Amino acid sequence: MSFGPYHRLSNPRTQSRRTAINQQKSSEIWGCTPKGGSQPAAQAYDGPLPPDRAGIEFLVAQPPNYTKMSGEVRWTYTADAEHIDISADEDYVRLQVTIMKTRYSCR
Repeated sequence: MSFGPYHRLSNPRTQSRRTAINQQKSSEIWGCTPKGGSQPAAQAYDGPLPPDRAGIEFLVAQPPNYTKMSGEVRWTYTADAEHIDISADEDYVRLQVTIMKTRYSCR
């Protein structure tokens, strides 16, 4: 079963074109502890990538365990998680995804 689509918008700090290429190669989205958070989380937005925006669109095998009214979703590591892993230093989570679409300018 797949959940999504979800998307991440292009930005120079956490979702660059190089990051998208690495995500396509690894089928993983990594995340660290977000501002105001208490644990690492892979973050995205609910729904497809807007047609006028650059970024990635993906599906996942488990639903997010955190959703905000703004449409932001997060996946955090839990002991029973099957498709999310935590790094040895516990600074990052790795979410297994299926990338459906990437859109970046050639600049």
